Amino acid sequence: MKDIPSFRANILRRLNEDALNESFIINELNTLDTTGSRKVFYSRSLELFVNLTFDESAAKKHWTAIFENYDHLKEHVDRDVGLRVAIFDYFINLNRSLESPILVEIHLFRVTSNAAALDSLTGLFNRKYMEIFLEKEIKRSIRHDKPLSILLVDLDNFKEANDTKGHLFGDKILKQIAVIVKSVCRTEDAPCRFGGDEFLIILPETAEHGAIKLAERLRESISRSDFLAAAAITASIGIASCPADGINRESLIKNADSALYKAKYSGKDCIVKFRSKIRRKRRFPHAWEMEFQPLDDTLKKMTFRRIYTQDISIGGIRFESEQSYTLGTKMIINIHLPSKEDMVVVGKIVWAKKHAGAFMYGVQFYDLNNEQLKKIKQILPNEFDGSPEG
Repeated sequence: MKDIPSFRANILRRLNEDALNESFIINELNTLDTTGSRKVFYSRSLELFVNLTFDESAAKKHWTAIFENYDHLKEHVDRDVGLRVAIFDYFINLNRSLESPILVEIHLFRVTSNAAALDSLTGLFNRKYMEIFLEKEIKRSIRHDKPLSILLVDLDNFKEANDTKGHLFGDKILKQIAVIVKSVCRTEDAPCRFGGDEFLIILPETAEHGAIKLAERLRESISRSDFLAAAAITASIGIASCPADGINRESLIKNADSALYKAKYSGKDCIVKFRSKIRRKRRFPHAWEMEFQPLDDTLKKMTFRRIYTQDISIGGIRFESEQSYTLGTKMIINIHLPSKEDMVVVGKIVWAKKHAGAFMYGVQFYDLNNEQLKKIKQILPNEFDGSPEG
């Protein structure tokens, strides 16, 4: 047992973990390096990393081989590969006794294995798991320059249904929402119950566009549920992405919540992506005749739809249509200006909401050329500050 301190030092010297895992491992090793636990130090410390149990002498031999493999990999790869990489490489490629490696974070595995990570009502991950997992994913996103997004989902009209029909009915709604959330999420996503009737979904390696697409699938799936429709339940969703909208858990959730607030007060049942820098351009309530068509449809049959603008700014327009389009849809638009000229522009839907049986859309123009800007400025008042653009 006298060589345990040096073995323990060898483990710690080779750790390459995030702060949460490193803290957990050090605490466990400290516990094992006590008088009552030293007789199982090698086996229990190895069990921290792999889902296998060895007797003490076999575990000690494995540790010796793992340290040798770590040094070999570090020399040939010319970088610190980390202790866990050396462990998995040893058991999978050299010793070949590890059939089912635990590839999740060590601390999260312990939490999950103790059934402490799940919300008892919905079966989604609970808030404590969410905090740990989101912290880990933010660090991974920044370290490896990978995108990360979160969705903050709030149920519209839930309080009314819960108050009028009782808490058991409210629980049934939450369970149904959880089923839908799980159905639209990928294996790598982490759907969590944030609290009450709010849900937070962590989307690793997902940029803004992918987050919007998943949010739209979720919103539409909820709206198609007969049970939820009967209770007038819809979903408002706020989206924030790392690193643009936050580089820590608090700021990312705060900004997703800010986007959710805008969604709730834009008529509910809609999706808003957080914008840290919103250009301010005054909107003017002009009803200009226009024709539009999704840009992707131009590869098919040309079927322009003729409508009128609700309002217009130097940066975009707002219009109403009976057709349903998702956020991010690119449009080709032909605007009939009051000067009797036509102006063809390309734009993208940046917000949408239901309105009196139809849909209201805000379209942001793509780069207008100087001639187009000149045409609009000649017609609109020379005031381009005020309320946000459509």
